[in-house]
Amino acid sequence: MRGEDGLALSSRNELLTPEHRKAAPHIYATISQCAAKMTTMTPAELTQWVVETIDSNPLLKTIYFEAVDALTMQKVENWSDSKRIQGCCAVQAGNIRLIDNIKIK
Repeated sequence: MRGEDGLALSSRNELLTPEHRKAAPHIYATISQCAAKMTTMTPAELTQWVVETIDSNPLLKTIYFEAVDALTMQKVENWSDSKRIQGCCAVQAGNIRLIDNIKIK
């Protein structure tokens, strides 16, 4: 569930500075495009795109992004590796580590 500002409702979000709070919705805006991007990118290419896109905001630094099997949480090398794939990420926003995930397939 997300608040009016697009941020996931989490106690960590309350600890963000006003600047980082404004930057944080960029994370979800980026990963929400993953399902559409999978039609033209491999999982490795998608990972690179997500990291570069999130990190284009100077207030955010991606710790990781992985496309994983939704049941085993193991990294997938190909979209055919699993019927259910999640995109999972962690991003540093100042002193706060934000995590998010989204269904890719």
